[in-house]
Amino acid sequence: LARHFLDQVLKDPDQSGALRESIIGHMAYAEEFIRTQTLEPRDSIYLKGKMIHLKKDYETVFHQEFDPDQLDPRTRFERLLEKARIAQKNWYRIQGACYKVSVKTANLNEAPGRDWNWQKFYSQRGRPLEALNQALDLGWLLPGMVIYVNTQPGKDPSSTKMEYKPHWFTYLGKDQNNVPRFADQYFLQASLSRMMQFLPGRKIDTVYDPYKRSH
Repeated sequence: LARHFLDQVLKDPDQSGALRESIIGHMAYAEEFIRTQTLEPRDSIYLKGKMIHLKKDYETVFHQEFDPDQLDPRTRFERLLEKARIAQKNWYRIQGACYKVSVKTANLNEAPGRDWNWQKFYSQRGRPLEALNQALDLGWLLPGMVIYVNTQPGKDPSSTKMEYKPHWFTYLGKDQNNVPRFADQYFLQASLSRMMQFLPGRKIDTVYDPYKRSH
């Protein structure tokens, strides 16, 4: 039952209203399942790092924003930051190591596939880095995703043409102040504006999801 609930929530492409309705629907399904199995229903669950009292907090909790990534402990900000820090340690001074750091971060964080099997998204191709703000607002960009940028999107899929200024970095999620943070071989908790300053002229080429979540 728990696996069914998680799978359905993580597959929901809508990160706002429809997702909340999905959660409510599956909670009702769970309650009905428990009742018909003549088991005593639980009056609370542990969700988003805190105890939720279903009867008292039901309407409040499930009509607020819900981040499905918090269901996967691998993609929590603190854990991703820790793995990025370890990955960065051996590559900070080596030119062109941004790709290796992104891959190392995902591998240390137990991403399910190797880098050549990462899920690829091209919908942001050719857009400026500031477009990531919209991707964040829509809930499209998820913690743990890796962003590949260069000056000629689509012309250097292997990231080998240095004249196109390729660069890779990882989205860590939002910090305790709700600020989106990114990491690469040089930065550990850079804001998007800092990445834009550091990468002038670059545009988004491909966004990768090492964790193969549905969109």
